[in-house]
Amino acid sequence: MRNKPAVVGMIVLALAVFIAIFAYPISPDSTPNANDQVLEIATEPMGFAKDMILVRKNQQVPRCGMMNMILCGQENRYKMIPVNSVEVVGDKLAYQLYTGKGNTPQADTIALVDIVYPLSTTTPQLSGQQISFTDLDGKQQTTSIETLQQTVLKEHIVQKKYWLGTDKFGRDNLSRLILGVRISLSVGLVAVLISLLIGVTLGALSGYFRNDGLVISPLSILAVILGFIIFGFLFKFLAPLVPSLGMADEGSCSCTMWFVKMLGNLLINIIAFMLFLGLLFGIISGINGALMKVAGGFFKRKVAIPVDDMVMWVINVFWAIPLLLMVFALVLSLGRQFWQIFLAVGLTMWVELARIVRGQFLSLREMEYVEAAQSLGYGHFRTVVRHILPNAVGPIVVITAANFATAIIIEAGLSFLGIGVQPPMPSWGTMLKEYYGYIGTSKAFLALIPGIAILVLVLAFNLIGNGLRDALDVKTRT
Repeated sequence: MRNKPAVVGMIVLALAVFIAIFAYPISPDSTPNANDQVLEIATEPMGFAKDMILVRKNQQVPRCGMMNMILCGQENRYKMIPVNSVEVVGDKLAYQLYTGKGNTPQADTIALVDIVYPLSTTTPQLSGQQISFTDLDGKQQTTSIETLQQTVLKEHIVQKKYWLGTDKFGRDNLSRLILGVRISLSVGLVAVLISLLIGVTLGALSGYFRNDGLVISPLSILAVILGFIIFGFLFKFLAPLVPSLGMADEGSCSCTMWFVKMLGNLLINIIAFMLFLGLLFGIISGINGALMKVAGGFFKRKVAIPVDDMVMWVINVFWAIPLLLMVFALVLSLGRQFWQIFLAVGLTMWVELARIVRGQFLSLREMEYVEAAQSLGYGHFRTVVRHILPNAVGPIVVITAANFATAIIIEAGLSFLGIGVQPPMPSWGTMLKEYYGYIGTSKAFLALIPGIAILVLVLAFNLIGNGLRDALDVKTRT
């Protein structure tokens, strides 16, 4: 708390998390991906405001619940028409269509009943001051012209304000910027979790066992090889039984059910992974026990496995490949879908973490409490997880905060180059790509706004990392 910049970073991060969770309810445009397009108001400046006619779409748009709204948004039931002026003329509404600053407005009319109700293909019938029509459900309805006029003037003519202007498709920049927070934090979270799983595991194995700590017999190595071969054949037939994680249909109300299904499938996948892992170990143990019974004394001798050299060779190979080049290769091979981007970024960020963890384990392995644990007969797993890993958490947390910022930059860079998150899904990198050509013009805000958002979020993570480094490093405490 004494590190004021780190506190500011935590406040920014907490605000970003809140915005990411409640992105759709707080966005002016709460449609899926904030993709409500009004082409007549494309690339308007910040603070732009315009009167809109809300015309009911002639299609069924279901009303979704709050949970669905938070997860995926709600499709707009109305089409928006920007106007300079409106005038009610009988059963029609005459208006001057706004076509852009400096352009001549276009005069047009629209039936009042078409503004208020979703109509079928049957033409409405006018009888005196009454209008009869058929709605989308096939029901015959009748209403008065006076009622339609009052309803249109009170409820269907509103003023919309775009605080951060609009993009080239007439979409609200503020809404897409808010949804971009969710994309950036999601990529960072998943990428960091993947890098932690790989980096901590390999670094711990390398630093703990070194080149002489893991001693096994050649028969055990053969058992592992045969076990993986047998497990591979079994996995080919068992894997299709595990449910996959499907995506929700855009614009529908199935998002909540998809989310519940995803959580259930995720739990099933975790259980399946543990069962597969137990099956693999069981096969290897069975083969190893059988080989030990029939083998002679010569084959039972044990040899040291150079774990450190093997892991460092893998680390050095990945370290030698340029980061972005590796990301490009993974994205192009795995695909450009949402989850593949997460996976590709995470698979490239574990190298530095593995080196840090390896260095920590090399030094902590020589501590007295580790020798005491080994002398008491504790196994390798308990020694690593219960005694060494908790004392290496400090550097891991610091590098994790830095990796979070790196993941955000990588995702933005991929989207800027066109191989990241695909439209219409909003991404800060995509916004930069579309509007960097406006820098130096009066519409430079289109590129500056997402650039500043990236800068602020990445700076917040760096400040948090510096604060955690000072707080967790006992040498810097006074």
